[in-house]
Amino acid sequence: MSNILQEWHGTIDEIDDGYAFVSLVDITAGNEDAWEVGEIPIGKFNWVLKKGQVFRWIITNDETSEITQIELGIFTSNDHRVAQKKANNLCNALNGINTEKD
Repeated sequence: MSNILQEWHGTIDEIDDGYAFVSLVDITAGNEDAWEVGEIPIGKFNWVLKKGQVFRWIITNDETSEITQIELGIFTSNDHRVAQKKANNLCNALNGINTEKD
């Protein structure tokens, strides 16, 4: 049985010249500030890459490297507008500002 030596969660920032340029957070680092950036050859991924995708990358003690896609729900521009409105209303309420129409 393999033990995980290193684990990152990452996002794909750019795709160019056969590489995915990624932002990574080191899950195995504990409480440390463990953000990194890097580039991974596209051939290491087993799905069609798109900017903004989230993935998990693990390296085990038997030197196996595995990158898996993390499926997230689709967040539409309308979802963003609704969330922004709710956030603004909450912020205003916390600051004592009434923006509701009577």
